[in-house]
Amino acid sequence: MNFDVTPIIHRRNILYPRLEFRTGRLELILPIDTDETEILEKYHDWIIEKNTFIQEMLDLSATLSFENRTKDELIHLVKEFPETRKHDDVQIKFRKMNTKWASCSNNKTITINSLAQYLPAYHLKYILSHEFLHLTIRQHNTLFKDILLQQYPDMERLERELCGYWFKLNLSR
Repeated sequence: MNFDVTPIIHRRNILYPRLEFRTGRLELILPIDTDETEILEKYHDWIIEKNTFIQEMLDLSATLSFENRTKDELIHLVKEFPETRKHDDVQIKFRKMNTKWASCSNNKTITINSLAQYLPAYHLKYILSHEFLHLTIRQHNTLFKDILLQQYPDMERLERELCGYWFKLNLSR
């Protein structure tokens, strides 16, 4: 089987194979006695789909530009956001996160990835709106998405660009 993706193969004492694109490259984590050809054939469509998506995000990331704001400027910007002012009972924290832009906990704490300091203000506003909405709707259900779409009719574009920024920020460091 021919791929335009050359996998990095790791063999370990594990029971089940794992396929990852965490670094932007395909990595196979395989049980010691597993034939990689069989795994590559079985997951061919998934591998092609993920690789195509990654290439699209890398192309998009090349067109995006960073903001040059400090972490203190990020904190100030977040504090000035109208939703933040409305919810003075919400604690906002900043830290480096490995897999997401932000999160909202059950105890009304919103954690924002410190890499958000490089995002344009409009993208940051979208992230904050998303997390503040989680205070009332915990799941990413239809109602959640409908409310966000009312606020951000360009939500799909924003999500795509945030993914592009993720690639740009994480591959440039």
